[in-house]
Formats: sequence, C-alpha cells, structure tokens
Amino acid sequence: MTPRSRILSTGAYLPSQVVGNDELAALVAEPAEQIARRTGIVQRHFARRGEAASDLALLASRRALQAAGRCAHDIDCVVFATHTPDYAFPGSGCVLAAKLGLVGVPALDVRNQCSGFLYGLSLADHFVRLGTYATVLVVAAEVMSAGMEFSPRGGRAATLFSDGAGAALVVAEPRPDRGILGAGLHADGRFARSLMVEAPGSSRHGPLRAADLEEGRHLPVVGGAEVFEEGLRRALESLSEALETCRLDAQDVKLFVPNHGLARLVPLLARRLGIPRERIYTDQGERGNPTGASIPIALDTVIRAPGLADGDTLVLFAFGSGFSWGWVVVRY
Repeated sequence: MTPRSRILSTGAYLPSQVVGNDELAALVAEPAEQIARRTGIVQRHFARRGEAASDLALLASRRALQAAGRCAHDIDCVVFATHTPDYAFPGSGCVLAAKLGLVGVPALDVRNQCSGFLYGLSLADHFVRLGTYATVLVVAAEVMSAGMEFSPRGGRAATLFSDGAGAALVVAEPRPDRGILGAGLHADGRFARSLMVEAPGSSRHGPLRAADLEEGRHLPVVGGAEVFEEGLRRALESLSEALETCRLDAQDVKLFVPNHGLARLVPLLARRLGIPRERIYTDQGERGNPTGASIPIALDTVIRAPGLADGDTLVLFAFGSGFSWGWVVVRY
C-alpha cells in the first residue's frame, strides 16, 4: 500500500459574469447594504446561459492539469462533486470525462453538497493509497444560479449562492509526513429538511408541477438558527477530531479553510481555536457561496498565492446540506 496520497496540483474557474448587490437589490426587494450585512457578500459570479456544471469543471480541470504539467490522458479516475448536475441523469462525471477526451475511464458523481469535495478527496485518497488508480481528478462545480428565483420570494438564496468550479489532481506521495494526513466524514439525515430543495424529486412521484412552482418547492430551503447552531457544533467537532487524529495543535496549522457556508462562523471559530481570524481563510465577500465548489476554489487561491512553504499544514473542513460534514488535513 502506498503510504500517502497528495494533491499534485489545483485549478479553479469563476464565470466571467460578476453580479454586485446593487444589481440584485431591486430584483429581491432588499437594499444592497442590507444584503451585504446579512450575507457578508459584496459580489458573486454567475454562469452565463448555456454554461453547465461540466463546462465550469472542464476549465478548472484543465488549469489543474496545466499546473501539474500533465495531460488529460494521465487521469485514471474522475470524481465529480456537484448538486447542480448538467442533467438529472447521466452523472456529470461522465459528461466531464467525455469533454476531457477520456474513454473507458471510470467517472462518478458525489452528491454531498457543501462537503462534496471533501468526500471526493477522501475517495481519491483511498483509491491512490490502495493502488487502484495512480492519478485521480477530483472536481467540484456548481451552477447555483440556474435554479434560483430572482424575486423577493427567492431573494435569500439568490443573494447568497453563486457559481464556480475547483479541481485537484491526487497522486501517490511516498513521504509519510507529507500529503493527505487524514480525513473524517460524517452525516446526520435527521436534519435533511432544514437545508434542501424539495422538487423535483422521486418523493413527489412525478415531474415538476405548476403547483410546485407556485408553492416555491423548487427553491432552496435555508434554515435559520438550526443550521447555524448545528454548523457551529459540527465545525468545532470536525476541527477537534482533525487535530487529535493527526496529532496536531491549532498552532501547527498554517491555514484553516472552511466552505463558504461557514464564513459567518469564522470569528467564533477563531476564538474557540485561540488563533487569529486571518488564519481561517475565506473569500466569500468577493465570490459569494458556490457551495461544494468553495473549498477547492479557495484551496487553489491559497496554493497559488505566495506564502505557502514546504511542510505547511492546511485543514479543510465543511458543513452543509444533509446535514453532512467533514475534514481533510493536508501537509505540503
């Protein structure tokens, strides 16, 4: 068994359409200043009509390949995390593989929403460590804007969510003190209805109906206090588990990288960890919340920016719909 796997390279893509709070204010009947206070977001990226999740993923994947000096045919497996797939079926992993020119290469979709990239990264880690595949492409892409309603009724989601994609190539790492040091994944489906899109779905036995649209069942349900409280609790549990499992202290970690859904909790998390706010990286204010794609986009930014040195440790952690949550510790 290979001792470790590692992230060889990353890539990210943000759609070119940038939408500020002023543009949304009249549509959702909420002042731009209030949107910024409520969400912490000043602007976000939206895909243009015709841009699907696999299109965004393709561009992020190409950038990851370019950064590694690899070509698409080096990829042995594709793991695609998304909850805004191109189609109800087939999976977008298969669609992406075809766009990369891959034939016969296994491809699968992961449907764990905000924690989907971490679930995918954990799968890739196991594939590589077991010797099943040598190079695994893990990508997360979301086109949240395609399912949003830009109206007062849909305003909470329309001002919060955004679009984007991030990708990582995972390969073997022979050094035992480098690479992916550990991962932990969890879920609690008792809270499924607190953060969800109800329709269309097989639980309703039929296609999307006019009544579903009138009642807003196609729009994201974003719970309030329950999501906040569980998010804080599970994030703290994840960080404690990550540090204990990997035998680390918070001071040993260069950066903590949460999904953007946890951005409002950053001051609380920093206080609990006893670290400066700046060591928890988030860029939600300028990018919005591309849900499952937020961690790989942030990771790509961190890796490409100056300041990350050999031996630095990052803790990636996420919480979201399901509820599902988890963590991955990476040492460079």
